[in-house]
Amino acid sequence: MVRLKNRYVLCVVRGGDLALRALSPSAVHKTLSHTLQAQHGVYGQARCLIGMTVFYVNMKTGVVIVRVRKDSLSLLSSALPFVSNVGYPPNRVPCHLQTLHVGGSIRSCQKFLIEYHRKTLQSQLAACVTNEERQRVRAAITSTCFSIGPDKDVDADLDLGSD
Repeated sequence: MVRLKNRYVLCVVRGGDLALRALSPSAVHKTLSHTLQAQHGVYGQARCLIGMTVFYVNMKTGVVIVRVRKDSLSLLSSALPFVSNVGYPPNRVPCHLQTLHVGGSIRSCQKFLIEYHRKTLQSQLAACVTNEERQRVRAAITSTCFSIGPDKDVDADLDLGSD
């Protein structure tokens, strides 16, 4: 029996608050489908869409995880820089996708995401003016870093101590 191998592409949507509001798994899937067709034609689109699913979308922080088959990874990776907007035609919002990590498992993407947020947390908190803003930033990042195991504490992983 042959096992199908998947890759998980971790992306961040860059484009402001409007782009984050337009995020949904179906909107991201449709956007990727149109971009794949524009870049690789119908054959490339069909080949990539067979095993592609939008696995995770966080509307607060713009984190998107897309699962794709290993043999179609190059098609998706080459089409991602050409994403210029997200959403359905009446409500299209200009933005772009920045690829952060490509992993072989969800767990590797989770670990990378926790480490990424740990590195960027200090700069984001320094930009906050009030304590209320700091709490919103912490809540958004904590919601993104879902726990890896049943005994893991995300706040302890991020080391979100007091300011």
